[in-house]
Amino acid sequence: MRCTVIAPRPSPVRDLDPSHLNIRAIVTDPASFARELDEVGETADPHAVVLIDDAEALSNVPAAGDRLDQMLRSGGTGCPRVIAAARVNDLPTIYDPWIRYLISLRRALLLQPTVDDAFLFGAKLPVIPAARTAGRGVLVDQGQVTVVQVATPTSFKSGAEQ
Repeated sequence: MRCTVIAPRPSPVRDLDPSHLNIRAIVTDPASFARELDEVGETADPHAVVLIDDAEALSNVPAAGDRLDQMLRSGGTGCPRVIAAARVNDLPTIYDPWIRYLISLRRALLLQPTVDDAFLFGAKLPVIPAARTAGRGVLVDQGQVTVVQVATPTSFKSGAEQ
């Protein structure tokens, strides 16, 4: 898997070490987003991933939005997978076609969710997980809700020490 990171705002993903991980590029300059997305799309690598941190910040970058819309809607073999992180409160006010398409898929991992967050993705939360639990969230998939806990290397270490 080759990962292209698009990070328009300061973020921990900007500090990832490309030599240690399987990262193709970490792109922080909005002027480069469209070009990088074109390069990823041209590789036709079914294992390629585009990771977008703060997707709502791309709403002012039309060329990148056009490429993401094409990428998401083609969704067939050879297309990169797209993982987009965004502030749920900002999504209803963004009308970019690619963001609207992502919302229409009704798939999301919500961290520290509220009832309104789940409603945006067509789900109703039976229980809201306790806030501030690192790695805990609610997976929404086509209206089905599952509470999930993602293990981190820190979690493994503290678990082994106990």
